[in-house]
Amino acid sequence: MGSKRNKSGLIFLLILSFGITSDFCAAQISRSTVITNAQSFVTFSWTAASCNLWNGIRCSNAKIYSAPWVTVGENISMPYCWGGWSSITQYNTAMAGCKSAGQVCSAAGGGCSGLPSAPLTCAGGMDCSGMVTRAWELTTKYSTSTLVNISTPISLSSVQPGDILNYAGSHVRLVYSNNGSTITVIETSGADWKTSYRTYRPDQLTSYVPRCPNPTIVSGGCGGTPPANDDCANAVTLTPSTTCIATSGDIAGATQSYPASGCPSGLIQDVWYKFTATATGNYTITLTPSSAMDGVLEARAGSCSGTVLGCADIGGGNGKAENLIVAATNGTTYCIRVYEYNPAGDTTPPLTTGFTICVA
Repeated sequence: MGSKRNKSGLIFLLILSFGITSDFCAAQISRSTVITNAQSFVTFSWTAASCNLWNGIRCSNAKIYSAPWVTVGENISMPYCWGGWSSITQYNTAMAGCKSAGQVCSAAGGGCSGLPSAPLTCAGGMDCSGMVTRAWELTTKYSTSTLVNISTPISLSSVQPGDILNYAGSHVRLVYSNNGSTITVIETSGADWKTSYRTYRPDQLTSYVPRCPNPTIVSGGCGGTPPANDDCANAVTLTPSTTCIATSGDIAGATQSYPASGCPSGLIQDVWYKFTATATGNYTITLTPSSAMDGVLEARAGSCSGTVLGCADIGGGNGKAENLIVAATNGTTYCIRVYEYNPAGDTTPPLTTGFTICVA
């Protein structure tokens, strides 16, 4: 989990005026979108001409060999291309320009070392990590070695659609479904030199590390269903009282809504609450995290994307309560975010993720 800090309690008391703004809409793509993106390459229908069937033609100092299953006429699926990550539009353009339908020189005669990333001047298609790059809608191609920089290792039993099974330096598979006894993937591989579905038993995946995409890429959390109040639009309502009436919560499986703003950085998982002031005055929001959770409180004015009024974090993950005081106006609604402090680069969730929260 995140490294802990030894610092005194931090409480912000702010008296601010504000306007009501519209709720924030998360920028990540959904897991269903990831699967739709990947399936588009499996079912991709396109037409090859004889000029697209390259057999050892030299281009960019390498020999280019088209995927061996491609024939003149209609074909289904995006072909394998060493180093490629063609979009469907880019691929169609390449075919119209008589470029090779894929590049499989590693199997057909060597020469791939001279073409580490097949350019569109030679061929169209994608390799295994190129398909994941497109499915996750990344703007830069990642390799099996660099995908680890934007994903978190998880257990095989908890993989969900949109996660990956990654063998760094060798191959990567995108998870389509997981029924416990078998896992179906979408992969672009040398097994058939195309993008297709394949099903594996857990014992066939021992070389692969299951990984969940970072929440800045894909929403839905890692290893399970996100909590109902993962998004601010579904914030849980807290009722102010003269004493603290605790409401239980948990950040397990939550995703990030915003980068930290004026509060401790490195958040990964956040959940949302809200309350409406029943009188003008100071309201104390109290968060009591579990012993292993380094919880942070944040209050926003009026809506999810409203002005940050302040944050509270005593650090240490020792289960001590932390308070955030907000000067509230009668009848006005305030949004509260709870998240786990994690320093930059630490994507490990806390051992326990529960807490209680109240407004008094």
